[in-house]
Amino acid sequence: MVCEFNDALESNECPRPTHATMTFDGRHKMIVHHGMDMGEIFDLDQDPGEFENLWQDEAHTGFRCRLLHQYLDAMMATNSAGIERVGKF
Repeated sequence: MVCEFNDALESNECPRPTHATMTFDGRHKMIVHHGMDMGEIFDLDQDPGEFENLWQDEAHTGFRCRLLHQYLDAMMATNSAGIERVGKF
């Protein structure tokens, strides 16, 4: 699942309105705040109240990279592949 929101309300976590996207894989929720050096990752099985943000946790760096890779693949799946290829280039 991929969701997008614009002009989210300001909060302690996000000091200005933002453009962000959220992905959810059935267990992990990841929010990417575009144009800002921040994000949020929550393990909803272990933390259903979303109190422990794993984004900056160094122990979860590889996991964050895997989720970002899945996020990019999901976002690319929402776009057209472009015009039809007519030759080998």
